[in-house]
Amino acid sequence: MARQKRKTYLSGKGYARYKDSNKYVHRQAAKKKIGRSLHSDEVVHHRDGDKLNNNPNNLQVMSRRDHNRLHFKEMENVGCSAVLFLSTIISIVLVLILILPLF
Repeated sequence: MARQKRKTYLSGKGYARYKDSNKYVHRQAAKKKIGRSLHSDEVVHHRDGDKLNNNPNNLQVMSRRDHNRLHFKEMENVGCSAVLFLSTIISIVLVLILILPLF
């Protein structure tokens, strides 16, 4: 007998939820993967950043603290990239300001 696919909807935060229970699909998939319920301080991280990719291989159960650290490090890296980008733009603008009057 074919298993019937449960209906889902998209939450306001962009996660899939089951219509019949309002439970998050990714949390249910992670629970099944690890074979136990999630603790209250545990979150499910989407390794590829896609909130709708609930493949068990893409899900990682971790403490809320570790999850926050992970995303803080990502934001630091983006911040460094942004500073580098802005400094490059400023350098280009300064060069243009110095060179254009020569023409």
